[in-house]
Amino acid sequence: MKSSVKTALSLAVSGLAVLAYAQSAQASCTSEPYLGSVCYTAASFCPANDYVEANGATLAISQNSALYALLGTTYGGNGQTTFQLPDLRERGIVGANGGTLPLGTVRGADTITLTQSQMPTHTHVATLTTQPATTVVVNASGNNAASTAPSATNNQLAVLNGPAAKAYAPQGGTQVALGGVSATSTGGTIGVSNAGSSLPVTIIPKQTALLACIAVQGLFPSRP
Repeated sequence: MKSSVKTALSLAVSGLAVLAYAQSAQASCTSEPYLGSVCYTAASFCPANDYVEANGATLAISQNSALYALLGTTYGGNGQTTFQLPDLRERGIVGANGGTLPLGTVRGADTITLTQSQMPTHTHVATLTTQPATTVVVNASGNNAASTAPSATNNQLAVLNGPAAKAYAPQGGTQVALGGVSATSTGGTIGVSNAGSSLPVTIIPKQTALLACIAVQGLFPSRP
């Protein structure tokens, strides 16, 4: 009696172990795969007979009609004589949603170059290379003054002569331009240098490369 119980327990434990192994093996390249299933291996080749590399290869519909019935031209091909396998080289996998991200969608990039519209609002330092300078020159004649009032011809300051002359007046009245007055201004230049060099930014996270394989022989999956 005890021997029978031990035997039954041993068989039950063995069955559970086999079941657990079979379930864990489904995530790897199994010996009896579902047609069109994808697996990864750390080896440098895919298991023979049932698998080939998922590298976007073109296959003949006439020789792979069952697989074509599952894949169609989702991943390429003319749909009359050929169809293509998914190309998973240098690509990650994302779940399709049937709407904005249907099966076979290829998206993403290794790098990105930011444009001006993508940059955050910022300022640049403006550098004034030289200080501006203004020079005003007022000429004065060493000759005796010839008129008590300025005119178009007598418009430069000169030596007062004769009786004491009034040379100042309150603001206002008719303005007359004084001759011999000149001004020059030398301004500095303001330079705003370009920042950055527009180099692409790598946006790839840390990854480990494995070999992607797809089952071209196996069980035809039933629809739910």
